[in-house]
Amino acid sequence: MRAVSVIVVGFVAIVAIACGGSSRPAASDEAGYLSATLDVFSSQARSAGDGSDLENVGDSLNDASNQMGRLRPPDDVHSAHDELRRQLAEAGKAFLQAGPDELKTPSPQLQKASLRFQNAYKEWSLAVKQHYGVVVTRITDASMEPALCADDFLAFDAVDGATVVERWEVILLRFPLDKNRNFVKRVIGLPGETVEVQSGGDIYIDGARLEGDTYALAKPNYTFGPLTIPKGNYFVLGDNRRNSYDSHAWASAAGGSSTVARENVLGIVPADMKGCRQQGGA
Repeated sequence: MRAVSVIVVGFVAIVAIACGGSSRPAASDEAGYLSATLDVFSSQARSAGDGSDLENVGDSLNDASNQMGRLRPPDDVHSAHDELRRQLAEAGKAFLQAGPDELKTPSPQLQKASLRFQNAYKEWSLAVKQHYGVVVTRITDASMEPALCADDFLAFDAVDGATVVERWEVILLRFPLDKNRNFVKRVIGLPGETVEVQSGGDIYIDGARLEGDTYALAKPNYTFGPLTIPKGNYFVLGDNRRNSYDSHAWASAAGGSSTVARENVLGIVPADMKGCRQQGGA
């Protein structure tokens, strides 16, 4: 399925929703709607295959549409929810009608169905943001393990100018080197602090060893700095320190910056996040 997403869609959401059934219960009321929807997305994404069985993909899309039909969205999300559900079914139909050659060269019908789904998903995401004040995103890699795994869907609390960003918070950020990409990382260094990763993987802030880092999968296997973080900026790392493209690596790119400006912080994950650690994922 991940291959199909690149070839057919170029958009992660259709993959996650098209990846098989979910055993989680549907929401019985508006209060549980968002949590139940994210659970459906996450569990289906975790069961993804390689996309080589187009009939299975089509059946999975139809199943996802049926699951969405059991959820009860808030009134101001209802229209976007119904359109998303309808486009799931339409995409399922297109996949069921597709031939094996379309894995390599998608037909115009399949491309149009995928594009309509993308648009419906974007409208649903906007409606959810307006109602709940959250930004929904999907974790696409292993850089935040063990707290978050690939295919986790999370709702980040949207931020404004008055929001205070604290150390250890997990943030959704606009990638400094490509504003069209969003990353999820943990805040390590705050504005004005001097950060350094010394030999052996210990992190130092203003010359003192950083205490309280219980989140890392393993200590970094690199050195960095020292770097004084500019005003209004943050130094961020993935919890999977040895497998994360983050502040320690960005400066090596042409014109790169090691820090994230405050205006590029898009959301903060709630303290009660449900990632792979909580759900027993890998």
